[in-house]
Amino acid sequence: FGNTNHDLVEWVSAQLGGKGTIYRREGNERHAPLLRLRTHDPSAHDWLQSIGVPQGNKSAEAAPVSFEQVAEQGPSAAASFLAGVIEGDGHLSEANGVVQISVGAERGRLALKTLAQHLGLVVSEQNNGVALWPTRTTRSLLHRILSWLRSDEQRTVNINSKSRRPDELPFAVIEKIRPFIDHLSISYDDFPLPKTTINYYLNGRTSINRGTFADIEETIRAAISASGSFYLQQEWESVCQELEEIKSYHWFPIRETTSEPFTGMVYNIETGNHNYIADGILTHNCFEFDIDYLLDRCALHGVDFAIGRDGSVPRQYDSSMRFAERTVDYPAVDIVGRHVIDTYFQVMSFDVFSRDLPDYSLKTAARYFDLAPEDRTYIEGKDLAEAWRTNREELLDYALDDVIETKRLAGHLSGSTFYLTQMLPMTYGSSARRGPATKIESLFVREYLRRRHALPRSEWGSQSMGGYTDIFVTGVMGPIVYADVESLYPSIMLNYDVQPSGDAIDLFPQLLERLTDLRLETKQDMKEAEDEEIRSELDARQSSYKVLINSFYGLLGFSLSAFNDFEEADRVARTGQEILRQLIGEIQNRGGTVIEVDT
Repeated sequence: FGNTNHDLVEWVSAQLGGKGTIYRREGNERHAPLLRLRTHDPSAHDWLQSIGVPQGNKSAEAAPVSFEQVAEQGPSAAASFLAGVIEGDGHLSEANGVVQISVGAERGRLALKTLAQHLGLVVSEQNNGVALWPTRTTRSLLHRILSWLRSDEQRTVNINSKSRRPDELPFAVIEKIRPFIDHLSISYDDFPLPKTTINYYLNGRTSINRGTFADIEETIRAAISASGSFYLQQEWESVCQELEEIKSYHWFPIRETTSEPFTGMVYNIETGNHNYIADGILTHNCFEFDIDYLLDRCALHGVDFAIGRDGSVPRQYDSSMRFAERTVDYPAVDIVGRHVIDTYFQVMSFDVFSRDLPDYSLKTAARYFDLAPEDRTYIEGKDLAEAWRTNREELLDYALDDVIETKRLAGHLSGSTFYLTQMLPMTYGSSARRGPATKIESLFVREYLRRRHALPRSEWGSQSMGGYTDIFVTGVMGPIVYADVESLYPSIMLNYDVQPSGDAIDLFPQLLERLTDLRLETKQDMKEAEDEEIRSELDARQSSYKVLINSFYGLLGFSLSAFNDFEEADRVARTGQEILRQLIGEIQNRGGTVIEVDT
Protein backbone atom coordinates (compact mmCIF):
# COMPACT_ATOMS: atom_id res chain seq x y z
CA PHE A 1 0.00 0.00 0.00
CA GLY A 2 1.97 2.95 -1.23
CA ASN A 3 5.62 3.47 -1.91
CA THR A 4 8.50 4.11 0.37
CA ASN A 5 8.81 7.88 0.19
CA HIS A 6 5.25 8.42 1.42
CA ASP A 7 4.36 9.71 4.85
CA LEU A 8 2.34 6.59 5.60
CA VAL A 9 5.45 4.46 5.38
CA GLU A 10 7.18 6.65 7.94
CA TRP A 11 4.15 6.28 10.20
CA VAL A 12 4.00 2.47 9.84
CA SER A 13 7.76 2.22 10.29
CA ALA A 14 7.55 4.16 13.54
CA GLN A 15 4.75 1.91 14.78
CA LEU A 16 6.73 -1.22 13.99
CA GLY A 17 9.65 0.13 15.99
CA GLY A 18 12.26 -1.92 14.16
CA LYS A 19 10.31 -5.17 14.63
CA GLY A 20 9.60 -5.72 10.95
CA THR A 21 10.77 -5.15 7.42
CA ILE A 22 9.20 -2.92 4.80
CA TYR A 23 10.23 -3.89 1.30
CA ARG A 24 9.19 -3.12 -2.22
CA ARG A 25 7.97 -5.79 -4.62
CA GLU A 26 9.08 -4.87 -8.10
CA GLY A 27 6.44 -4.80 -10.80
CA ASN A 28 6.13 -7.15 -13.74
CA GLU A 29 3.79 -7.70 -16.67
CA ARG A 30 0.91 -8.72 -14.39
CA HIS A 31 1.47 -6.70 -11.22
CA ALA A 32 2.37 -3.12 -10.48
CA PRO A 33 5.11 -2.48 -7.92
CA LEU A 34 3.85 -2.26 -4.35
CA LEU A 35 5.02 -2.27 -0.77
CA ARG A 36 4.91 -5.22 1.64
CA LEU A 37 5.42 -5.68 5.34
CA ARG A 38 7.07 -8.66 6.98
CA THR A 39 7.33 -9.25 10.72
CA HIS A 40 7.86 -12.21 13.01
CA ASP A 41 7.23 -10.20 16.19
CA PRO A 42 3.84 -11.13 17.76
CA SER A 43 3.04 -7.64 19.02
CA ALA A 44 3.87 -6.04 15.66
CA HIS A 45 1.87 -8.74 13.90
CA ASP A 46 -1.17 -8.09 16.12
CA TRP A 47 -0.89 -4.35 15.58
CA LEU A 48 -0.79 -4.73 11.79
CA GLN A 49 -3.93 -6.85 11.91
CA SER A 50 -5.64 -4.36 14.20
CA ILE A 51 -5.35 -1.62 11.55
CA GLY A 52 -6.67 -4.00 8.88
CA VAL A 53 -3.49 -5.07 7.08
CA PRO A 54 -4.35 -8.57 5.80
CA GLN A 55 -2.13 -11.47 6.85
CA GLY A 56 -0.40 -13.19 3.94
CA ASN A 57 -2.93 -11.87 1.41
CA LYS A 58 -0.79 -10.72 -1.51
CA SER A 59 -3.22 -10.68 -4.40
CA ALA A 60 -6.85 -10.79 -3.21
CA GLU A 61 -9.13 -8.36 -4.98
CA ALA A 62 -11.13 -7.66 -1.83
CA ALA A 63 -8.42 -7.70 0.81
CA PRO A 64 -9.89 -6.80 4.23
CA VAL A 65 -8.00 -3.54 4.65
CA SER A 66 -9.56 -1.12 7.10
CA PHE A 67 -9.38 2.13 5.13
CA GLU A 68 -11.33 3.94 7.82
CA GLN A 69 -8.58 3.37 10.35
CA VAL A 70 -5.95 4.56 7.88
CA ALA A 71 -8.00 7.65 7.07
CA GLU A 72 -8.10 8.54 10.76
CA GLN A 73 -4.32 9.03 10.71
CA GLY A 74 -4.74 12.24 8.73
CA PRO A 75 -4.77 13.51 5.14
CA SER A 76 -1.13 12.62 4.45
CA ALA A 77 -1.51 8.99 5.46
CA ALA A 78 -4.82 8.65 3.63
CA ALA A 79 -3.50 10.24 0.46
CA SER A 80 -0.41 8.06 0.61
CA PHE A 81 -2.54 4.94 1.01
CA LEU A 82 -4.68 6.08 -1.90
CA ALA A 83 -1.60 6.51 -4.10
CA GLY A 84 -0.59 2.94 -3.38
CA VAL A 85 -4.05 1.61 -4.22
CA ILE A 86 -4.07 3.54 -7.48
CA GLU A 87 -0.65 2.29 -8.46
CA GLY A 88 -1.68 -1.31 -7.78
CA ASP A 89 -5.22 -1.34 -9.18
CA GLY A 90 -5.85 1.57 -11.53
CA HIS A 91 -4.42 4.52 -13.38
CA LEU A 92 -4.14 8.25 -13.06
CA SER A 93 -4.47 10.72 -15.92
CA GLU A 94 -4.29 14.48 -16.36
CA ALA A 95 -6.13 16.52 -18.98
CA ASN A 96 -7.00 20.20 -19.24
CA GLY A 97 -5.55 20.86 -15.83
CA VAL A 98 -7.83 18.31 -14.16
CA VAL A 99 -6.49 15.13 -12.54
CA GLN A 100 -8.70 12.05 -12.96
CA ILE A 101 -8.17 8.86 -10.93
CA SER A 102 -9.92 5.64 -11.94
CA VAL A 103 -9.73 2.06 -10.71
CA GLY A 104 -11.45 -1.14 -11.79
CA ALA A 105 -10.76 -3.49 -8.88
CA GLU A 106 -13.18 -3.85 -5.97
CA ARG A 107 -10.40 -3.13 -3.48
CA GLY A 108 -9.63 0.16 -5.20
CA ARG A 109 -13.27 1.14 -5.33
CA LEU A 110 -13.68 0.53 -1.62
CA ALA A 111 -10.58 2.59 -0.89
CA LEU A 112 -11.70 5.49 -3.05
CA LYS A 113 -15.23 5.61 -1.67
CA THR A 114 -14.02 5.48 1.93
CA LEU A 115 -11.24 8.01 1.55
CA ALA A 116 -13.12 10.39 -0.73
CA GLN A 117 -15.26 11.69 2.13
CA HIS A 118 -12.23 12.20 4.34
CA LEU A 119 -10.28 14.01 1.62
CA GLY A 120 -13.21 15.98 0.24
CA LEU A 121 -13.02 14.36 -3.21
CA VAL A 122 -15.97 13.90 -5.56
CA VAL A 123 -16.73 10.26 -6.51
CA SER A 124 -18.34 9.32 -9.81
CA GLU A 125 -19.36 5.81 -10.92
CA GLN A 126 -17.88 4.95 -14.33
CA ASN A 127 -18.21 1.99 -16.66
CA ASN A 128 -14.56 1.21 -16.15
CA GLY A 129 -14.67 1.58 -12.39
CA VAL A 130 -14.71 4.64 -10.16
CA ALA A 131 -13.37 8.07 -10.99
CA LEU A 132 -12.41 10.94 -8.70
CA TRP A 133 -12.42 14.57 -9.76
CA PRO A 134 -10.73 17.20 -7.64
CA THR A 135 -12.49 20.16 -6.15
CA ARG A 136 -10.81 23.50 -5.88
CA THR A 137 -9.60 22.67 -2.38
CA THR A 138 -8.32 19.16 -3.21
CA ARG A 139 -6.60 19.78 -6.56
CA SER A 140 -3.24 20.38 -4.90
CA LEU A 141 -3.60 17.14 -2.95
CA LEU A 142 -4.19 15.15 -6.14
CA HIS A 143 -1.25 16.81 -7.85
CA ARG A 144 0.80 15.80 -4.82
CA ILE A 145 -0.29 12.16 -5.29
CA LEU A 146 0.57 12.43 -8.98
CA SER A 147 4.05 13.71 -8.20
CA TRP A 148 4.57 10.87 -5.71
CA LEU A 149 3.71 8.25 -8.29
CA ARG A 150 5.95 9.83 -10.89
CA SER A 151 8.90 10.19 -8.51
CA ASP A 152 8.53 6.54 -7.46
CA GLU A 153 8.53 5.43 -11.07
CA GLN A 154 11.67 7.44 -11.75
CA ARG A 155 13.40 6.08 -8.64
CA THR A 156 12.53 2.51 -9.69
CA VAL A 157 14.28 3.15 -13.00
CA ASN A 158 17.32 4.44 -11.15
CA ILE A 159 17.40 1.48 -8.76
CA ASN A 160 17.16 -1.08 -11.55
CA SER A 161 19.61 0.69 -13.80
CA LYS A 162 22.71 -1.32 -14.58
CA SER A 163 24.91 1.79 -14.59
CA ARG A 164 26.96 2.24 -11.41
CA ARG A 165 28.62 5.25 -9.88
CA PRO A 166 32.32 4.90 -9.09
CA ASP A 167 31.63 5.64 -5.39
CA GLU A 168 28.94 2.91 -5.10
CA LEU A 169 29.62 -0.04 -2.79
CA PRO A 170 28.43 -3.60 -3.43
CA PHE A 171 25.66 -4.97 -1.19
CA ALA A 172 28.23 -7.27 0.47
CA VAL A 173 29.14 -4.41 2.83
CA ILE A 174 25.59 -4.40 4.22
CA GLU A 175 25.68 -8.17 4.72
CA LYS A 176 28.81 -7.76 6.84
CA ILE A 177 27.39 -5.12 9.20
CA ARG A 178 23.82 -6.41 9.46
CA PRO A 179 24.57 -8.93 12.28
CA PHE A 180 25.95 -6.12 14.47
CA ILE A 181 22.85 -3.98 13.91
CA ASP A 182 20.60 -6.89 14.89
CA HIS A 183 22.70 -7.97 17.88
CA LEU A 184 22.96 -4.44 19.32
CA SER A 185 19.28 -3.66 18.52
CA ILE A 186 20.28 -0.48 16.71
CA SER A 187 17.07 1.19 15.49
CA TYR A 188 16.64 3.29 12.38
CA ASP A 189 16.35 6.39 14.62
CA ASP A 190 19.97 5.91 15.79
CA PHE A 191 21.41 6.59 12.32
CA PRO A 192 22.06 10.17 11.13
CA LEU A 193 19.87 9.52 8.09
CA PRO A 194 16.10 9.40 7.36
CA LYS A 195 14.52 6.14 8.50
CA THR A 196 13.19 5.33 5.04
CA THR A 197 16.62 5.85 3.52
CA ILE A 198 18.20 3.53 6.08
CA ASN A 199 15.49 0.97 5.40
CA TYR A 200 16.31 1.12 1.69
CA TYR A 201 20.04 0.72 2.29
CA LEU A 202 19.83 -2.11 4.83
CA ASN A 203 17.35 -4.13 2.78
CA GLY A 204 19.18 -3.79 -0.50
CA ARG A 205 16.56 -1.69 -2.27
CA THR A 206 19.06 0.92 -3.36
CA SER A 207 22.81 1.19 -3.63
CA ILE A 208 24.89 2.89 -0.97
CA ASN A 209 27.78 5.30 -1.51
CA ARG A 210 30.99 5.45 0.49
CA GLY A 211 30.16 8.63 2.39
CA THR A 212 26.80 7.35 3.63
CA PHE A 213 28.30 3.99 4.56
CA ALA A 214 30.95 5.77 6.65
CA ASP A 215 28.14 7.35 8.72
CA ILE A 216 26.57 3.91 9.25
CA GLU A 217 29.93 2.45 10.30
CA GLU A 218 30.42 5.24 12.82
CA THR A 219 26.98 4.59 14.37
CA ILE A 220 27.79 0.88 14.79
CA ARG A 221 31.23 1.65 16.19
CA ALA A 222 29.70 3.97 18.81
CA ALA A 223 27.11 1.33 19.77
CA ILE A 224 29.82 -1.30 20.23
CA SER A 225 31.86 1.05 22.35
CA ALA A 226 28.80 1.84 24.52
CA SER A 227 28.10 -1.89 25.00
CA GLY A 228 31.54 -2.44 26.57
CA SER A 229 31.76 -5.89 24.91
CA PHE A 230 35.36 -6.93 24.26
CA TYR A 231 34.12 -9.81 22.08
CA LEU A 232 32.07 -7.50 19.83
CA GLN A 233 35.02 -5.11 19.57
CA GLN A 234 37.25 -7.94 18.32
CA GLU A 235 34.60 -9.13 15.87
CA TRP A 236 34.14 -5.58 14.57
CA GLU A 237 37.86 -5.13 13.98
CA SER A 238 37.91 -8.37 12.01
CA VAL A 239 34.91 -7.31 9.92
CA CYS A 240 36.49 -3.92 9.27
CA GLN A 241 39.43 -5.64 7.61
CA GLU A 242 37.03 -7.51 5.35
CA LEU A 243 35.16 -4.28 4.63
CA GLU A 244 38.37 -2.56 3.56
CA GLU A 245 38.98 -5.34 1.06
CA ILE A 246 35.44 -5.03 -0.31
CA LYS A 247 35.71 -1.24 -0.48
CA SER A 248 38.89 -1.55 -2.54
CA TYR A 249 36.72 -2.52 -5.52
CA HIS A 250 35.28 0.21 -7.71
CA TRP A 251 32.61 0.34 -10.41
CA PHE A 252 33.68 1.75 -13.75
CA PRO A 253 31.48 2.18 -16.82
CA ILE A 254 32.15 0.06 -19.90
CA ARG A 255 33.44 2.47 -22.55
CA GLU A 256 33.25 0.20 -25.55
CA THR A 257 32.46 -3.41 -26.53
CA THR A 258 33.81 -5.21 -29.57
CA SER A 259 33.43 -8.74 -30.96
CA GLU A 260 35.75 -10.93 -32.96
CA PRO A 261 35.68 -14.54 -34.27
CA PHE A 262 36.85 -17.22 -31.85
CA THR A 263 37.12 -21.01 -31.87
CA GLY A 264 37.93 -23.01 -28.76
CA MET A 265 36.60 -23.78 -25.28
CA VAL A 266 34.18 -21.21 -23.85
CA TYR A 267 33.45 -21.09 -20.12
CA ASN A 268 30.05 -19.69 -19.18
CA ILE A 269 30.43 -18.12 -15.73
CA GLU A 270 26.86 -16.79 -15.50
CA THR A 271 23.88 -18.93 -16.49
CA GLY A 272 20.20 -18.57 -15.83
CA ASN A 273 19.26 -22.25 -15.72
CA HIS A 274 21.84 -24.75 -14.47
CA ASN A 275 21.12 -27.91 -16.43
CA TYR A 276 24.50 -29.46 -15.81
CA ILE A 277 26.64 -30.74 -12.97
CA ALA A 278 30.26 -29.62 -12.81
CA ASP A 279 33.03 -31.61 -11.14
CA GLY A 280 30.91 -34.74 -10.72
CA ILE A 281 32.40 -38.24 -10.47
CA LEU A 282 30.58 -41.06 -12.28
CA THR A 283 31.65 -44.52 -11.12
CA HIS A 284 30.45 -48.11 -10.89
CA ASN A 285 30.83 -49.83 -7.52
CA CYS A 286 33.44 -47.33 -6.32
CA PHE A 287 32.27 -47.47 -2.70
CA GLU A 288 32.98 -51.19 -2.42
CA PHE A 289 36.23 -51.27 -4.38
CA ASP A 290 37.78 -48.30 -6.19
CA ILE A 291 37.89 -45.74 -3.37
CA ASP A 292 39.44 -48.19 -0.90
CA TYR A 293 41.93 -49.38 -3.52
CA LEU A 294 43.05 -45.85 -4.37
CA LEU A 295 43.30 -44.85 -0.72
CA ASP A 296 45.44 -47.91 0.03
CA ARG A 297 47.73 -47.17 -2.91
CA CYS A 298 48.13 -43.54 -1.82
CA ALA A 299 48.90 -44.64 1.75
CA LEU A 300 51.46 -47.14 0.44
CA HIS A 301 53.35 -44.39 -1.37
CA GLY A 302 52.79 -41.62 1.22
CA VAL A 303 50.61 -39.52 -1.09
CA ASP A 304 47.43 -37.69 -0.05
CA PHE A 305 44.40 -38.68 -2.14
CA ALA A 306 43.46 -34.98 -2.31
CA ILE A 307 40.63 -34.97 -4.86
CA GLY A 308 38.34 -32.53 -3.01
CA ARG A 309 37.97 -29.13 -4.65
CA ASP A 310 39.57 -27.62 -1.56
CA GLY A 311 42.44 -30.11 -1.66
CA SER A 312 40.97 -32.35 1.05
CA VAL A 313 40.89 -36.16 1.08
CA PRO A 314 37.57 -38.10 0.93
CA ARG A 315 35.69 -38.67 4.18
CA GLN A 316 34.38 -42.22 4.64
CA TYR A 317 31.58 -43.38 6.93
CA ASP A 318 29.32 -46.43 7.23
CA SER A 319 25.98 -46.20 5.48
CA SER A 320 23.26 -48.40 4.00
CA MET A 321 20.61 -48.35 1.27
CA ARG A 322 17.45 -50.39 1.01
CA PHE A 323 16.31 -51.87 -2.31
CA ALA A 324 12.90 -53.49 -1.75
CA GLU A 325 13.58 -56.43 0.59
CA ARG A 326 17.38 -56.10 0.31
CA THR A 327 19.57 -53.81 2.44
CA VAL A 328 23.09 -52.99 1.22
CA ASP A 329 25.70 -51.82 3.74
CA TYR A 330 28.59 -49.89 2.21
CA PRO A 331 31.28 -47.34 3.14
CA ALA A 332 29.89 -44.02 1.87
CA VAL A 333 32.25 -41.26 0.73
CA ASP A 334 31.95 -37.46 0.85
CA ILE A 335 34.30 -35.51 -1.42
CA VAL A 336 34.23 -31.76 -0.89
CA GLY A 337 32.77 -29.93 -3.87
CA ARG A 338 32.01 -33.05 -5.88
CA HIS A 339 28.97 -35.22 -6.58
CA VAL A 340 29.71 -38.95 -6.56
CA ILE A 341 27.18 -40.90 -8.67
CA ASP A 342 27.62 -44.68 -8.42
CA THR A 343 25.77 -46.41 -11.26
CA TYR A 344 25.92 -49.67 -9.27
CA PHE A 345 23.11 -48.30 -7.07
CA GLN A 346 21.26 -46.99 -10.13
CA VAL A 347 21.25 -50.51 -11.61
CA MET A 348 20.01 -52.01 -8.33
CA SER A 349 17.18 -49.46 -8.13
CA PHE A 350 16.14 -50.36 -11.67
CA ASP A 351 16.11 -54.07 -10.89
CA VAL A 352 13.68 -53.55 -7.98
CA PHE A 353 10.97 -53.33 -10.66
CA SER A 354 12.42 -55.40 -13.54
CA ARG A 355 13.78 -58.35 -11.46
CA ASP A 356 15.61 -59.91 -14.41
CA LEU A 357 19.27 -58.80 -14.10
CA PRO A 358 21.53 -61.79 -13.33
CA ASP A 359 23.99 -59.57 -11.45
CA TYR A 360 24.85 -55.88 -11.08
CA SER A 361 28.37 -55.79 -12.58
CA LEU A 362 29.25 -53.08 -15.08
CA LYS A 363 29.68 -55.49 -18.00
CA THR A 364 26.38 -57.28 -17.32
CA ALA A 365 24.45 -54.02 -17.00
CA ALA A 366 26.00 -52.55 -20.17
CA ARG A 367 25.06 -55.67 -22.17
CA TYR A 368 21.55 -55.74 -20.66
CA PHE A 369 20.85 -52.13 -21.72
CA ASP A 370 22.72 -52.57 -25.03
CA LEU A 371 25.21 -49.84 -24.08
CA ALA A 372 28.48 -51.78 -24.56
CA PRO A 373 30.82 -50.49 -27.33
CA GLU A 374 30.81 -52.68 -30.43
CA ASP A 375 34.51 -53.58 -30.18
CA ARG A 376 34.48 -53.77 -26.37
CA THR A 377 37.74 -55.06 -24.83
CA TYR A 378 37.26 -57.72 -22.14
CA ILE A 379 39.92 -58.89 -19.68
CA GLU A 380 39.17 -61.33 -16.87
CA GLY A 381 39.88 -60.02 -13.37
CA LYS A 382 42.54 -62.67 -12.75
CA ASP A 383 44.42 -61.52 -15.89
CA LEU A 384 44.57 -57.77 -15.09
CA ALA A 385 47.94 -57.90 -13.31
CA GLU A 386 49.46 -59.83 -16.21
CA ALA A 387 48.03 -57.31 -18.70
CA TRP A 388 49.65 -54.51 -16.70
CA ARG A 389 53.03 -56.18 -17.04
CA THR A 390 52.84 -57.37 -20.64
CA ASN A 391 50.08 -55.59 -22.59
CA ARG A 392 49.33 -52.14 -21.25
CA GLU A 393 47.76 -50.92 -24.49
CA GLU A 394 45.06 -53.55 -24.21
CA LEU A 395 44.60 -52.74 -20.51
CA LEU A 396 44.12 -49.05 -21.33
CA ASP A 397 41.53 -49.95 -23.99
CA TYR A 398 39.75 -52.09 -21.38
CA ALA A 399 39.78 -49.23 -18.85
CA LEU A 400 38.52 -46.73 -21.44
CA ASP A 401 35.64 -49.03 -22.33
CA ASP A 402 34.78 -49.19 -18.61
CA VAL A 403 34.61 -45.39 -18.58
CA ILE A 404 32.43 -45.28 -21.71
CA GLU A 405 29.99 -47.85 -20.30
CA THR A 406 29.79 -46.03 -16.95
CA LYS A 407 29.01 -42.75 -18.68
CA ARG A 408 26.33 -44.38 -20.83
CA LEU A 409 24.78 -46.12 -17.82
CA ALA A 410 24.65 -42.84 -15.91
CA GLY A 411 23.03 -41.09 -18.86
CA HIS A 412 20.46 -43.86 -19.13
CA LEU A 413 19.60 -44.38 -15.45
CA SER A 414 20.40 -41.20 -13.49
CA GLY A 415 18.06 -38.80 -15.30
CA SER A 416 15.33 -39.20 -12.68
CA THR A 417 17.87 -38.63 -9.90
CA PHE A 418 18.98 -35.41 -11.57
CA TYR A 419 15.41 -34.12 -11.74
CA LEU A 420 14.84 -35.17 -8.13
CA THR A 421 17.73 -32.88 -7.19
CA GLN A 422 15.76 -29.96 -8.64
CA MET A 423 12.83 -30.78 -6.31
CA LEU A 424 14.55 -31.99 -3.14
CA PRO A 425 16.68 -30.05 -0.64
CA MET A 426 19.56 -32.42 -1.47
CA THR A 427 22.65 -32.35 -3.65
CA TYR A 428 22.87 -34.56 -6.73
CA GLY A 429 25.21 -36.98 -4.97
CA SER A 430 23.05 -37.18 -1.84
CA SER A 431 19.88 -37.73 -3.85
CA ALA A 432 21.56 -40.60 -5.71
CA ARG A 433 22.32 -42.55 -2.54
CA ARG A 434 19.45 -41.66 -0.20
CA GLY A 435 16.50 -43.98 0.28
CA PRO A 436 13.03 -43.10 -1.03
CA ALA A 437 11.49 -42.49 2.42
CA THR A 438 14.27 -40.03 3.29
CA LYS A 439 13.69 -38.15 0.05
CA ILE A 440 9.96 -37.70 0.54
CA GLU A 441 10.42 -36.75 4.20
CA SER A 442 12.83 -33.97 3.18
CA LEU A 443 9.99 -32.37 1.21
CA PHE A 444 7.74 -32.53 4.27
CA VAL A 445 10.38 -31.05 6.58
CA ARG A 446 11.12 -28.21 4.16
CA GLU A 447 7.46 -27.20 3.90
CA TYR A 448 6.90 -27.44 7.67
CA LEU A 449 9.91 -25.19 8.25
CA ARG A 450 8.73 -22.77 5.57
CA ARG A 451 5.39 -22.46 7.39
CA ARG A 452 7.20 -22.18 10.74
CA HIS A 453 5.28 -25.20 12.05
CA ALA A 454 6.61 -27.74 14.56
CA LEU A 455 7.47 -31.23 13.30
CA PRO A 456 5.63 -34.25 14.75
CA ARG A 457 7.30 -37.01 16.75
CA SER A 458 7.81 -40.36 15.06
CA GLU A 459 5.69 -43.25 16.34
CA TRP A 460 7.12 -46.37 17.96
CA GLY A 461 6.00 -49.72 16.61
CA SER A 462 5.92 -51.66 13.37
CA GLN A 463 3.57 -52.76 10.65
CA SER A 464 1.47 -55.89 11.15
CA MET A 465 0.17 -56.07 7.59
CA GLY A 466 2.36 -56.56 4.51
CA GLY A 467 1.97 -57.20 0.82
CA TYR A 468 0.31 -60.27 -0.66
CA THR A 469 2.13 -62.62 -3.02
CA ASP A 470 1.18 -66.12 -4.11
CA ILE A 471 1.93 -68.72 -6.82
CA PHE A 472 -0.95 -70.91 -7.99
CA VAL A 473 0.55 -72.71 -11.02
CA THR A 474 4.14 -73.79 -11.76
CA GLY A 475 5.75 -75.06 -14.95
CA VAL A 476 5.96 -73.87 -18.56
CA MET A 477 2.74 -72.32 -19.87
CA GLY A 478 1.29 -69.74 -22.22
CA PRO A 479 -0.03 -67.52 -23.62
CA ILE A 480 0.41 -65.18 -20.64
CA VAL A 481 -1.50 -61.97 -19.85
CA TYR A 482 0.25 -59.61 -17.42
CA ALA A 483 -2.18 -57.27 -15.63
CA ASP A 484 -0.82 -54.34 -13.66
CA VAL A 485 -2.76 -51.86 -11.53
CA GLU A 486 -1.14 -48.49 -12.15
CA SER A 487 0.17 -46.96 -8.90
CA LEU A 488 -1.91 -49.24 -6.67
CA TYR A 489 -0.81 -47.92 -3.27
CA PRO A 490 -0.78 -44.21 -4.24
CA SER A 491 -4.28 -44.61 -5.71
CA ILE A 492 -5.49 -46.26 -2.50
CA MET A 493 -4.02 -43.45 -0.38
CA LEU A 494 -5.71 -40.77 -2.50
CA ASN A 495 -9.11 -42.49 -2.74
CA TYR A 496 -9.29 -43.66 0.89
CA ASP A 497 -8.04 -40.38 2.43
CA VAL A 498 -4.92 -41.96 3.94
CA GLN A 499 -2.89 -39.48 5.98
CA PRO A 500 -0.46 -39.77 8.92
CA SER A 501 -1.95 -38.57 12.20
CA GLY A 502 0.99 -36.25 12.82
CA ASP A 503 0.47 -34.28 9.57
CA ALA A 504 -1.11 -31.18 11.14
CA ILE A 505 -1.08 -29.07 7.95
CA ASP A 506 -2.58 -31.77 5.66
CA LEU A 507 0.50 -31.82 3.47
CA PHE A 508 0.46 -35.57 2.77
CA PRO A 509 -2.63 -35.67 0.49
CA GLN A 510 -1.83 -32.31 -1.14
CA LEU A 511 1.70 -33.32 -2.08
CA LEU A 512 0.69 -36.80 -3.24
CA GLU A 513 -2.09 -35.46 -5.45
CA ARG A 514 0.13 -32.71 -6.91
CA LEU A 515 2.95 -35.13 -7.77
CA THR A 516 0.46 -37.57 -9.30
CA ASP A 517 -0.98 -34.80 -11.49
CA LEU A 518 2.50 -33.69 -12.52
CA ARG A 519 3.44 -37.23 -13.52
CA LEU A 520 0.29 -37.68 -15.62
CA GLU A 521 0.84 -34.32 -17.33
CA THR A 522 4.48 -35.17 -18.05
CA LYS A 523 3.57 -38.61 -19.43
CA GLN A 524 1.04 -36.97 -21.76
CA ASP A 525 3.65 -34.44 -22.91
CA MET A 526 6.05 -37.35 -23.50
CA LYS A 527 3.51 -39.09 -25.76
CA GLU A 528 3.00 -35.92 -27.79
CA ALA A 529 6.71 -35.04 -28.08
CA GLU A 530 8.21 -35.73 -31.49
CA ASP A 531 11.86 -35.10 -30.67
CA GLU A 532 13.57 -38.16 -29.18
CA GLU A 533 15.81 -36.08 -26.88
CA ILE A 534 12.84 -34.17 -25.47
CA ARG A 535 10.94 -37.43 -25.02
CA SER A 536 13.88 -38.93 -23.12
CA GLU A 537 14.09 -35.87 -20.87
CA LEU A 538 10.36 -36.01 -20.12
CA ASP A 539 10.64 -39.73 -19.39
CA ALA A 540 13.34 -39.03 -16.81
CA ARG A 541 11.18 -36.32 -15.26
CA GLN A 542 8.07 -38.51 -14.95
CA SER A 543 10.26 -41.26 -13.52
CA SER A 544 11.47 -38.86 -10.80
CA TYR A 545 7.84 -38.12 -9.91
CA LYS A 546 7.17 -41.87 -9.79
CA VAL A 547 10.03 -42.39 -7.33
CA LEU A 548 8.53 -39.81 -4.96
CA ILE A 549 4.94 -41.01 -5.40
CA ASN A 550 5.92 -44.60 -4.59
CA SER A 551 7.75 -43.36 -1.50
CA PHE A 552 4.65 -42.16 0.34
CA TYR A 553 3.67 -45.64 1.46
CA GLY A 554 7.23 -46.33 2.63
CA LEU A 555 7.14 -43.10 4.63
CA LEU A 556 4.13 -44.34 6.61
CA GLY A 557 5.90 -47.55 7.63
CA PHE A 558 9.41 -46.15 8.14
CA SER A 559 10.19 -46.37 11.86
CA LEU A 560 12.59 -43.41 11.84
CA SER A 561 10.32 -41.05 9.91
CA ALA A 562 8.75 -38.13 11.78
CA PHE A 563 5.62 -38.66 9.69
CA ASN A 564 5.18 -42.43 10.11
CA ASP A 565 1.82 -43.98 10.94
CA PHE A 566 1.78 -47.77 11.15
CA GLU A 567 -2.03 -48.03 11.35
CA GLU A 568 -2.40 -46.09 8.11
CA ALA A 569 0.36 -48.15 6.47
CA ASP A 570 -1.50 -51.34 7.49
CA ARG A 571 -4.73 -49.88 6.07
CA VAL A 572 -3.05 -49.31 2.71
CA ALA A 573 -1.60 -52.85 2.63
CA ARG A 574 -4.91 -54.39 3.74
CA THR A 575 -6.86 -52.51 1.07
CA GLY A 576 -4.31 -53.57 -1.54
CA GLN A 577 -4.78 -57.19 -0.59
CA GLU A 578 -8.58 -56.86 -0.77
CA ILE A 579 -8.40 -55.32 -4.24
CA LEU A 580 -6.02 -58.03 -5.43
CA ARG A 581 -8.26 -60.80 -4.10
CA GLN A 582 -11.23 -59.20 -5.88
CA LEU A 583 -9.25 -59.24 -9.13
CA ILE A 584 -8.34 -62.90 -8.62
CA GLY A 585 -12.01 -63.76 -8.08
CA GLU A 586 -13.14 -61.82 -11.16
CA ILE A 587 -10.56 -63.55 -13.37
CA GLN A 588 -11.47 -67.00 -12.08
CA ASN A 589 -15.21 -66.31 -12.49
CA ARG A 590 -14.56 -65.53 -16.15
CA GLY A 591 -12.67 -68.79 -16.72
CA GLY A 592 -9.15 -67.41 -16.40
CA THR A 593 -6.29 -69.19 -14.66
CA VAL A 594 -4.29 -67.05 -12.21
CA ILE A 595 -0.63 -68.09 -12.26
CA GLU A 596 0.88 -65.74 -9.67
CA VAL A 597 0.02 -62.48 -7.90
CA ASP A 598 1.98 -59.79 -6.07
CA THR A 599 0.79 -56.48 -4.62
